[in-house]
Amino acid sequence: MSRTAVLLAVALLPAAVGLVDVLRDGTSDLVVVLAATLLLLAAALASAVRDRHVVQLRPDLAAWLSARSAATGEPVERLADRCVAAYRSALTGVPEDVA
Repeated sequence: MSRTAVLLAVALLPAAVGLVDVLRDGTSDLVVVLAATLLLLAAALASAVRDRHVVQLRPDLAAWLSARSAATGEPVERLADRCVAAYRSALTGVPEDVA
């Protein structure tokens, strides 16, 4: 797990404790603020755990991926993964499913 994911997980704990405390006290303003904070932290944690790297593509390649995805129904991300794996295999000589 990345350092960012660990920090986000640790940040969830005091926010959750604070939310429970203000729920017991009935402070509705803080309930909304802490609930929103918990949701944002959880979303950030899910994003950090997923840990996909962003790769910038040339516009023509991105357009091809979108068109191919629309034609086949395969998600763009999976199609891009397969393309990169095939290219790596061609460069290294290692079969796609092994490396």
